[in-house]
Amino acid sequence: MFKIKANSSKNYLYIFLDGFLNDDEILQATDTARAEVRKLSPGFTVINNIGNYKPATQKAADMISKTQRYLSDIGAVRVIRIVGQNVLGKHQWRRLQRQGGAVFEVIEVESLADAKKIIEAE
Repeated sequence: MFKIKANSSKNYLYIFLDGFLNDDEILQATDTARAEVRKLSPGFTVINNIGNYKPATQKAADMISKTQRYLSDIGAVRVIRIVGQNVLGKHQWRRLQRQGGAVFEVIEVESLADAKKIIEAE
């Protein structure tokens, strides 16, 4: 399951990925992220909630990597990554960011409440 929504008033993209997403679901999620991000201005933040995410197939991982690069290229300056206790997911996302060449600051937090504190402090 996934949920992706742009908040244009706060200029952030919220991406929630839950459990194992097959290749088709990852494709739908990446397409949704690309559509939603058009509602934002350059300099936006991504809140990426992967606390319950299960690592994806190689094909899905490639799509995620390309989407991270796309978000970086169109103006993402920071990702607040909610990782909780999800060590495998956290490592996959770090690796995919490096491989794809996405350049943005990453702040890893434990919960959505922690992420919202950072957004609200701005």
